Amino acid sequence: MNHYQRIYKTINEMMLLRGATPHPSFVNPTQPDDLERKNMILHYLSPENETIVILFADSGLGKGQIQTYASQFMDLSANKGIIVVDSSGIKKAISSIAENSLRTLPIPVEVFADHELITNILGHELQPKFEIVKGDDKNIVYQTFATPDKLPKLRHDDPVARFIGCKMGDIIKTTQYVETGGEEIGYLTVV
Repeated sequence: MNHYQRIYKTINEMMLLRGATPHPSFVNPTQPDDLERKNMILHYLSPENETIVILFADSGLGKGQIQTYASQFMDLSANKGIIVVDSSGIKKAISSIAENSLRTLPIPVEVFADHELITNILGHELQPKFEIVKGDDKNIVYQTFATPDKLPKLRHDDPVARFIGCKMGDIIKTTQYVETGGEEIGYLTVV
């Protein structure tokens, strides 16, 4: 399995974890020959029926490139975007984020370095299961713990938080199997 095939596999797993499915109107590449950086544009449909488009940047992300990708996202009718940056360009991408370039875009955009997507970080058997608590379940957690301030914290830039698509203020349910006690459930708040 080559570099891009591994990234593609991990992106599929990440999108599945987030509840997204391949977009029915677009065909994502599936053949090994199609899995090259230059022609990978992936389309997914979120549980909220929003189109998520994933683009691959060949180099760093300066202000000009971010605007180019923003135009591409808009042309592709994306409601959310993910840019996968070549690892060598990640420092430049981080400096662009510091300039708030991504925050001024009309849609939410996440940036991942390609080395972050080589392996599914949640795929190991000892890793707990993480899921974002939504709706009525969130209210139950609030009733049980009174306020999110009393919950353990998970930083919004933590690799797990980024992988499952957390935003600040989200509540995360962790489920882990423990040999001595069976299943343990815990909650974290994203800060």
